[in-house]
Amino acid sequence: MIKRLITVREVLLKVNLAYIASAAQKDDYRTEPPFRLQGSYRNMAKLAAKITAVMTMDEVDALIRDHYRGEAQTLTSGAEENLLKLAQLLGTPSTAESARWNAISEEFRRQKKLGGASDGEARTAALLADISMSLEKLAAVPASDNVAAVTVALAKLGEVIATRVPPITR
Repeated sequence: MIKRLITVREVLLKVNLAYIASAAQKDDYRTEPPFRLQGSYRNMAKLAAKITAVMTMDEVDALIRDHYRGEAQTLTSGAEENLLKLAQLLGTPSTAESARWNAISEEFRRQKKLGGASDGEARTAALLADISMSLEKLAAVPASDNVAAVTVALAKLGEVIATRVPPITR
């Protein structure tokens, strides 16, 4: 039973560290949605009361996930991404959970690059700044090392520009 309680404690510590790191991070520097689930002594007390000596580690994992599923329902938004991040922290995400988490994180970064609800001119200026930074990085790659990689990167950059540049209306 002690082994199961230690497992729960370790998970709660990971959750709490992720929560603190997320809360301390400025929104401007985020690369993924904020993590709002907490690993407090209250959570430990609730979970410890449900742990039994005959539980398997899979049952402990299910208990933790079920507990946080209930906790996520109290969030005003972001329940899905917080539960997916929890699966990452537990180290046991399913293939579907990993794929969904990657899709959400990618969309989060894309929205961030587009500037959210800001006006079209600000988004265009931000996109041009990103293009400039990408070109500077490409210039640092010696052409003789990998011309094909640079060509592919430039082609992808062209595709990004074609799909993401918002029309400027006056």
